Amino acid sequence: MELGEEGRLKAEFDANLDLWKHEEGVRLQRNTVLLSLNAFLAIGVSAMITVGPPVLAAVGITVVLALFGRASCWIWEGLQIRHVLYAEFRRKQLRELAARLGYESWENQWTGLRTDPPPKKVPFTQTDDSFNPPLWTRSAVEVESYLPVVVGLFWTVVAVASLLFLAAHLLSY
Repeated sequence: MELGEEGRLKAEFDANLDLWKHEEGVRLQRNTVLLSLNAFLAIGVSAMITVGPPVLAAVGITVVLALFGRASCWIWEGLQIRHVLYAEFRRKQLRELAARLGYESWENQWTGLRTDPPPKKVPFTQTDDSFNPPLWTRSAVEVESYLPVVVGLFWTVVAVASLLFLAAHLLSY
């Protein structure tokens, strides 16, 4: 079946939109898994503090948990950076296809949320309405990619604090 140029562009647009939805679903699942993993590791660290096993064992287990948490954050950060690139590509691809199809909503969204500096208003041509863009134009996916860095800093502090506690404990003898 021969599709005209518009039909081919529409099919490509729909395929890219489906890929974007799939990639976003995978990102959300990955973030859930990695946040849950780090929460369980934090529970393990708090158990070491609460239960109070011998100091050497508690510090050793805490450091291992912290190093594992930090390693998971490095992996998570790499995945997030890669996803930011996928999301940016997909946005630009959809924006291009939408412009070729004459869809205005993608260009309006880009103008309102991604233009730096943002315009004062994004007018809608068929109504009297307009959108006042936020001052910050970074994408949520890009901002969210810093989450592993923050959690990784937490694990670094936990590991260093545990080692300092052990050193202080050993020096007190």
